[in-house]
Amino acid sequence: MRRVLFALAIVCACAGSAAAAEAPAVDVPPYVTELLSAYANKDVAGVTRLLDARATMYGDAASEVFTTPAEIEGLLASDYRQWSSAHFGRPLHVSIESSSDLESVFFDAPFTFVTSDANTMTVTVRFATVWHRVHDRYLLLQSSNATVR
Repeated sequence: MRRVLFALAIVCACAGSAAAAEAPAVDVPPYVTELLSAYANKDVAGVTRLLDARATMYGDAASEVFTTPAEIEGLLASDYRQWSSAHFGRPLHVSIESSSDLESVFFDAPFTFVTSDANTMTVTVRFATVWHRVHDRYLLLQSSNATVR
């Protein structure tokens, strides 16, 4: 099942280490929460409003590279046909790095969705996102994702 979720890739699979267990929780920035909410609520306008004009999205298949608004909207339409309702859980393993006009936000997030045949499934999605500061807001410039076990 194809799970292209924007936003997207991170953290080590060794999250069970003592150091990781003791690390303080880091929240994702509000614009990341807004993106996840818009995506899970099938809000195409809400997602596209957060995209930089130069946005590139990478899915979890090598052929999934989207660079135009039409391609990204097609991606959303395809994803949205895969579930009737969905939500993201609290992001984990958050790593944020900032420079003058760019910010990378990497994290894992549980994604729970109900399929068209009423089955509830949860997968963990690893996100690697790069955001571009434009005036007083951040817009999604690049994203990649993968489901992880």
